[in-house]
Amino acid sequence: MPAPIVLFAFKRPNELQQTLTALQANYLADQSDLYVFVDGPRPGRTEELAKVEAVREVVDKLTGFRRIHRVYREQNTGCANSIIAGVTAVLQKHKSVIVLEDDIVTSRNFLDYMNQCLERYADTSTVFSIGGYTFPFPRPAGYESDVYFFGRTCAWDGPSGPIAGSM
Repeated sequence: MPAPIVLFAFKRPNELQQTLTALQANYLADQSDLYVFVDGPRPGRTEELAKVEAVREVVDKLTGFRRIHRVYREQNTGCANSIIAGVTAVLQKHKSVIVLEDDIVTSRNFLDYMNQCLERYADTSTVFSIGGYTFPFPRPAGYESDVYFFGRTCAWDGPSGPIAGSM
């Protein structure tokens, strides 16, 4: 069973739709559970209400995954708090997760790559997270692997620690 996808959204319906369209095109999408957390509008920001509602409409119409779990926050919890609470809640039910925000457009084999790496490195204590983003640097001559190890992460990979990246 593929790792569940945990997706965080706020007030960007167009970007979210691009993210979801790319995810739906992934080879393992129809076998994957998707958890979507939509943060609420910030206090005093009435202009955000329509955008948050538009995001919820996109999520309400969503199909193409094994199961879809929707969590709509009435009040804004903030990006960091939303991610921490959402990932924590899903990790209480599953041993690993694939985390995305509403502005990431994945390749068609993203879920396959992530799931293969999560399985391959599950018992490797020196691997903290798996990243789908690669830093822009040339592949070293003679390097033939599809992955590499890097001693730090970026915002697209996770909070800290060694990662396995994709070449």
